[in-house]
Amino acid sequence: MPTRNVVLTEQQSAFVDRMVAEGTYQNASEVLRDGLRRLQHEVEVWEKAKAGVLEGLEQIRRGEFAEGTGEEAMRRAFAAGRRRGA
Repeated sequence: MPTRNVVLTEQQSAFVDRMVAEGTYQNASEVLRDGLRRLQHEVEVWEKAKAGVLEGLEQIRRGEFAEGTGEEAMRRAFAAGRRRGA
C-alpha cells in the first residue's frame, strides 16, 4: 500500500485519536481511509447529480420538456396512459 504523509490540524488529530481510543477504528490509517471513502462517495454522488442537471438543461435547450407544473405534466401523462390502455 502506498504511504502518504499528511498534516492535520490539532482538531483533526484529536478526532482521529478519539476514534481509535473509542475502538471505532484500530488505528489512524483506518480512520483516514474511511474518511476518504466517504469523501469519494460524496464526490461521486455530486458528479452524478451534476451530470443529471446538465442533461436536463440540454433537454430543455432541445425543447424536450413538458410544459406547466410538475403536477400538471404528471396528470397529462397518466391521462394519456389511461387512454392508451382503454
